[in-house]
Amino acid sequence: MKFENHRSKTELLTVSYPVEQVEILKNQMLTERIAFSKVKKQFEIQCMRGTYQGYYVILQLEESQNSFLFFNKANELINIMMISEFMRKADFEIQKMDQMTMSEMLRFDRNTILVPISAIDITIHIVQEGICIVKYSRFQDGKVRKEPVAISMDFIENENIPISEDPFIKDGIPFILEIDKK
Repeated sequence: MKFENHRSKTELLTVSYPVEQVEILKNQMLTERIAFSKVKKQFEIQCMRGTYQGYYVILQLEESQNSFLFFNKANELINIMMISEFMRKADFEIQKMDQMTMSEMLRFDRNTILVPISAIDITIHIVQEGICIVKYSRFQDGKVRKEPVAISMDFIENENIPISEDPFIKDGIPFILEIDKK
């Protein structure tokens, strides 16, 4: 496999696919293992990036979106994200975090990754400069809230993600090269 990590995706991508075609693949992923060879038969691979986690393929979609298909080192499709644009760290810093509910955050950033931890609610946001991790509380003054409200935000810069000591940060969040976040 040949990775192209230096040329911009806009230089490489010439074919556009309907969103529905990627949605079908996303649904198949829920019930079966999908190898790179199967994806290669369905889509013309024009932009493939190598990362420490494995690699990802970018597909240009109609409606000004891109689809990121993430593969592990065993060539299995492990995640699909459809993104129209990446927000910036500053977009999150200007929010009134202590007043923002989780559903408001999901509307604010459609690229949100929900973290399945039972004791605490967390959302991950891949931004141009790295990742934002937002933690929420379900309690206020000893009472349960109707909806979790943001209580803190941590930021990890792109270059620190691969060296993070937290295995979830390092391996659990899809890594996207900075060139593809602009």
